[in-house]
Amino acid sequence: MIPFELYSITPDVDDYGHIFRIPNYYTPSELDFLQSRIPTTPISPEVYPSCRVNLPRPNHTPSKFIGEKTQWFFDNWDEVCELTHIEGIDKWFYHDNPPTYTDESLRGSPPNSKLYPMHTDKGSKKLLTILVPMSDMGNPTMFHGASRSRVWCHEWAVNDAYMFRPSDRSVHSYQNNMDVNRWIMNVNVCGTVGWMEKSN
Repeated sequence: MIPFELYSITPDVDDYGHIFRIPNYYTPSELDFLQSRIPTTPISPEVYPSCRVNLPRPNHTPSKFIGEKTQWFFDNWDEVCELTHIEGIDKWFYHDNPPTYTDESLRGSPPNSKLYPMHTDKGSKKLLTILVPMSDMGNPTMFHGASRSRVWCHEWAVNDAYMFRPSDRSVHSYQNNMDVNRWIMNVNVCGTVGWMEKSN
């Protein structure tokens, strides 16, 4: 049983795959720490697609930052597989390729930056992607479905996460067309084998 709120928000599983909303992804102390790491200066317009801010643990130990919910997904992989299973998508990749590490990074895009094109996260070692808005204002990630002809977004709200697993259906893109920096936590649960490596 998942010990926190999680809701399916996908408009069409057959086209978009599963997309889940996780409100209050970070605890209040985690959120305070992460927002304290956000630089107050504008990001250079030469940065593309985003810059990455180093995140040590809040107690300043050398180990990297891992949120409580991220740790739960890593530790309960069989339950994640059942939750996110889609008929017709290779079950081997998830059940027989358990996660080996997490990558949780604070990413910033400069104001009025160009579009980062459609991609799925599938050609990497990412098994699960979770995006968590951090700045008060920002353009939400756009999902296009396997057809790549649609546009659907979950509204932008601080600490209101959306989660999906990479597949042919997880086509998405993003852009910052606002006059302020766009800050987001990019959370990935990763394995040792990527989709492209497995299929070769």
